[in-house]
Order: sequence, then C-alpha cells, then structure tokens
Amino acid sequence: MFTSAPITLPGGLPVPYSYSGTPVHEIRVTGSAFSWSPLVDNHAYGPGGPSLDIIGSCPGLVDIQVGNATPFGAVALAYGPAGSFTLAGGPCSGINLDLGAPSLLILVSADVSGFSSLSVTAPAGACGISIQAVDLGACLTSPAVVL
Repeated sequence: MFTSAPITLPGGLPVPYSYSGTPVHEIRVTGSAFSWSPLVDNHAYGPGGPSLDIIGSCPGLVDIQVGNATPFGAVALAYGPAGSFTLAGGPCSGINLDLGAPSLLILVSADVSGFSSLSVTAPAGACGISIQAVDLGACLTSPAVVL
C-alpha cells in the first residue's frame, strides 16, 4: 500500500489518501470530518500502455520499437490512415484504435522487459500512414505514429 501527501477535499480540509493493488483497485480517503468520501473513478496510473517509436525516415530503413508491453506478450502492429476504429472481435474486442480501416502489419513478441524491435524498409507508398501497437495481453494501445 502507498500513502501519499495529503489531498484537499472541498471545504479546504487536507487528508491523506492511500492506494493498493496492481492495477489500482481501491483508493481510500481517511481522516475526513465528513460523512461521505469522494468517488475516484475513471482513472489511470503509470505509463498506461505500450509506447511506439519509429526511428529512421520514410522511405527507407526504419526501426519500429515497442516498449512497456506485457513481458513475453504478443503485440500486434496495425497500420492505416488516421481515424477511429473499434475492434469487434478477437482477444481485445471493444478497444478503440486511432486508425481508420486498420490492417495487421505483423505480430511481434515482447522480451522480458516488454520491448520489441522490428527493422523494415518502408517503401515510398507507405509514407504518411499511421502505425499503432496493441498489447494483446493487457488490451492497451500505444498512440498512433505517422510513418
């Protein structure tokens, strides 16, 4: 369990708070003089999903690097024009991608630290498309990156 510095509730009363669990399952406010407790909902902690970096320039040799994925987990690299798409099936059904009409580029495996790297030669026709990583173990996405 972690206990933070105090937070201030409405009315100016500072109180300490603590959280526990991985991922966070509960936030408990203690020391309040009120008969109620604030509702902590729709929150996110930590890096919040995989990172995606493209090193190099298009057209040409580029290194696609995924970090912060599930260790030894599968990561899907999808590509397409910028947009919005909700996965309708598969292990991560219901998550939203920042791609319109995405296609699967490749499935890669993360190493013990959640990292994966793929070197490809990007043709001129691929320049300007967006790529996004989907951590299939955690069902989290990276931000889309333009190639």
